[in-house]
Amino acid sequence: MTLYQFNKLEETEQLNILLSHGTMVARRRDKKYKFVLYQLDNIYIELQYHKDHMGNPSIRGFTSTGKSLIPYLENIDVSGLLKL
Repeated sequence: MTLYQFNKLEETEQLNILLSHGTMVARRRDKKYKFVLYQLDNIYIELQYHKDHMGNPSIRGFTSTGKSLIPYLENIDVSGLLKL
């Protein structure tokens, strides 16, 4: 599925496809929100929830060519992969 195809879907259908075919990759949080990152084929989908109420999430899709993955990459510890 392409980002264009995903974005054309209704929000309910986006969530259904994401939860049944997507792979959860990472989680993060800031002062106001919780974020869950999924990979679906060659795109990434971010669900954003308000910390105080876990109602309907905001859905944002993006590709790996941009700055949207940076907040997730900063939290990955790769020190165990390095040989000294």
